Amino acid sequence: MNKFIILPLLGLFVLTGCSYSADKGNESSLETINEPIVVQTTNIADGLYQVDTEASVVRWDNSKITGVNHPGTVDVKTGSFEIKEGKLANGEVIIDMTTVKSDEKLDDLVVHLLGEDFFSVDTYPESKIVLKKMELDENTGKYMVEGDLTIKDVTNPISFPASVAQGVEGLGIVAEFEIDRTEWNVLWGSGKGLDNLKDKYLRDEIRYKLNIIANI
Repeated sequence: MNKFIILPLLGLFVLTGCSYSADKGNESSLETINEPIVVQTTNIADGLYQVDTEASVVRWDNSKITGVNHPGTVDVKTGSFEIKEGKLANGEVIIDMTTVKSDEKLDDLVVHLLGEDFFSVDTYPESKIVLKKMELDENTGKYMVEGDLTIKDVTNPISFPASVAQGVEGLGIVAEFEIDRTEWNVLWGSGKGLDNLKDKYLRDEIRYKLNIIANI
């Protein structure tokens, strides 16, 4: 599987948690994702790659300032990228923001995330990451990916390290990164400057873990 990894989130792209009833004190909720491709590569084959949306996973995790986590997933709607002469020529990944799910099955949380306080999915049903550059770091054997992440029509640059694994039919990409949600106008529950009320607020940093599979 000649597969390539993409996204930050790709969107890209999803965040949050709110002060809902699952205050179980989950610590690190970005559980390990099975990685079916195990041989990392520093030599990516040329070609046009299509993201396998069924096999790809985007996980998100946000917590209260007190440390209570609310993890979940969001689906990749579509994505592709092109490799020329071993380098990324272009790429784009679209995230379906209407598919936000809570691992804890907190229906009220999901409704809140989909609404105007967070992602306003009726108005902004998709998030997008445009991939611009992917360079191998000889010291780590990983690739540094650069691009633009768009959420709620707000676009900011992002960068993150990614492990790329070569298979028979494609590539697999695994990456983990954080964004500051307030930079994308997702402001509900931000606790900046409110240390005395920190038990009621969410961290501004959102963590993502991506396992993206793409076929040539």
